[in-house]
Amino acid sequence: MSLLSIIEQKNRYKYGLKWQEVIATNQTQKDILGEDLFRDLPRKKVSAVQGQRDKNYIEYFEKNLRYLLKDFLLSSLSNCSWTLNVLHLGFGDKVYLNPIVIHILIQTPGYFTGNESAALKVLQETHEQINIDICQIRNSMLRSTDGDADKGGDDANKGGVDLKYSFKDLYRMYTPCPGLSIGREEFRPNIGSLAGFLKHKDDIYGLTCRHVVFPHAAFQTKGYKYRDGNEMSKLNISIPAPMDHDKTLEILKNNLKNVQTSIKNLRKYQEISNKDYSKQIRQKQEEENVFHEQIQEAENHQTSVGYVYAAPEESHKIPTYKGFLDWSIIRNTYPAPKNMLSPATNLCHNNQVREFIEYMKETHEWPKNKCEEYDAKLKGLDNAERIFVKNPNSASSTLCNDTIYFKPTSRTFGWKACSMNGIMSVQTILHAHDTPKTSDEHVFVGRHEGAISTKGDSGALIYELEACADGKSIALTPMAMIWSGSPNGGVVLQGFDDVTYATPVDVLLKDIETEMGWDGGSLEFHQALE
Repeated sequence: MSLLSIIEQKNRYKYGLKWQEVIATNQTQKDILGEDLFRDLPRKKVSAVQGQRDKNYIEYFEKNLRYLLKDFLLSSLSNCSWTLNVLHLGFGDKVYLNPIVIHILIQTPGYFTGNESAALKVLQETHEQINIDICQIRNSMLRSTDGDADKGGDDANKGGVDLKYSFKDLYRMYTPCPGLSIGREEFRPNIGSLAGFLKHKDDIYGLTCRHVVFPHAAFQTKGYKYRDGNEMSKLNISIPAPMDHDKTLEILKNNLKNVQTSIKNLRKYQEISNKDYSKQIRQKQEEENVFHEQIQEAENHQTSVGYVYAAPEESHKIPTYKGFLDWSIIRNTYPAPKNMLSPATNLCHNNQVREFIEYMKETHEWPKNKCEEYDAKLKGLDNAERIFVKNPNSASSTLCNDTIYFKPTSRTFGWKACSMNGIMSVQTILHAHDTPKTSDEHVFVGRHEGAISTKGDSGALIYELEACADGKSIALTPMAMIWSGSPNGGVVLQGFDDVTYATPVDVLLKDIETEMGWDGGSLEFHQALE
């Protein structure tokens, strides 16, 4: 029989996951609690449950546990928000050999405070032969009593982010490219990423998440459609998001100020010491000219790119899909948008991508030909002169849990690699004065401490990668759109640095067609003529 226990208050912080404390478990405390090492605690490592190694567990969970466990938790935890993830979780270095754990994180602040026996009751009523940990947010991390789920674009990076790294793509390209910062003009803290461009007949639309353009506190829960011709009601969209644009300008101006100070000091040293600093002064003057040009280009850049055209109601669901559908389409006001990305320079030096590929080889004991396939993909991406987005079809849009997927540069992160967990997460959201809303969501897992997304990446796409025969081009097939993850801070936490939640692209496209009253198959990713 499993050992059921409530963890003492003084030891709960030793669970090994940031922001969390463990309340109750049916594992031994030795297995779930880390040892104090001076000031630092060891971090638990996360790995996806997937492939042949975990096939039996996945089948058993889906057949015997998912629905029973979900129904029981909904009745037992009916007045709180919570998430359930099934992952390899432990302190061992070979992460895929760590035990599979059903991890339940209570998202409602202080839910078990003074009521720890309720967590034990949940364990007593669940299966004895599986590992279950029940956790809650640490009291020191509580920011609010609001029960809404935090999403990737909400209140993201209040001071904005510096977008100099994408200056060429952002301010000098003829049209924005997928992954760039996007936001509503009048809701500055709400920031996300542009997914890309969709085409319906002769019309082209931008795509991002609903919660990026409609923050919870600022808009009613019903769906939205723009009424053609009503100019006064337009909800204007900016690329980059206003706060990021301001931050980038601030950094550029500070850089200019610093280089001007350096020039002034070099001239002063040259005069005092009678040494020749003319070469250094010329180099600094060249930097000064670059910053002047960039500031002028950024200040003259037209950030307004269109307006919200449609979005479903909040927490939108359909009978044929068990997850939430969080999307918004944007009517563009700029010419000739196209789904092209800048070449990935020296991607082979990207440790997260390289290490993840090596990790997947080891985890799944791939045959030589499959290892060579991914080595070739990475080499092709590193050498690519052209990266374009390919329209998915029914044959190419099926997600698999033993495949490596890629997320190109988005608002906050560069190129990342990940794989899909074999067991979907259960998300239960309790809004104020509302009944709980539950969904099953696809989970994408990066390498340990290698998150593929953070706040402000909502709307970014996860792709499958194909190296083209010409050796100079890479085709990216959109597979899923990111809508949530585990941000650094915030009111409600999803639980893991390494975990990102995303919706299959084919499901999104079909739902947009249905909501807009368009024919099935009439919406696709726009392919611009070269």
